[in-house]
Amino acid sequence: MKNLFELNTKRVVILSIILLLPAIFILGSISLQSVFNISLPPVSILKEYSPGWPLWIRFGIFAFSVIIFPIIAVSLNVLSVFVNKNSFEKKYRAASFILVSVSGILALLFIGHTIADCIAGTH
Repeated sequence: MKNLFELNTKRVVILSIILLLPAIFILGSISLQSVFNISLPPVSILKEYSPGWPLWIRFGIFAFSVIIFPIIAVSLNVLSVFVNKNSFEKKYRAASFILVSVSGILALLFIGHTIADCIAGTH
């Protein structure tokens, strides 16, 4: 029986894609709203219902969905590359490196946005 917690590259790639989906949906929704003035979920739902929520819940949703999940995806992919050096599946090598790049860029983009909002005082 295989160990469930074994760092399999295929599982890591699939988990990383799942972890990146909220950030990609939010980024896509924000982009469509700013470019085409189309309000799509999840941002439209958050704008409608979140003003009544406490600040820590709103910040937690933002932090986990667009900063922490992409950082976890980067960490898992980098860890799978270094741990499975000998048995690293070659067909997932490109996917893993692409996911590390996309995850890192998304995390840095939203971290920079958060810092810029705090400096500008619009948080």
